[in-house]
Amino acid sequence: MSREIIEIVEESLKVKTKTLLECEKCKEKVERDHKEGDYVNKITDEKCPKCSNSMYIKLIYSVQPTVQRSSII
Repeated sequence: MSREIIEIVEESLKVKTKTLLECEKCKEKVERDHKEGDYVNKITDEKCPKCSNSMYIKLIYSVQPTVQRSSII
């Protein structure tokens, strides 16, 4: 395999960390990429898209991307 294909496969296997925010008032949930400095129960500067109230970090978790077969290889 060429080096480019190997790099593409390695990049697709990297674990991605996500952060789940929840509104304190209406309980609306928003998922976003993890940011440095995030921790559970942190009140963020982000506002709820539904009611504009403060949101806090409810959960931080990792996602392993699934590899899709390609007809290139």
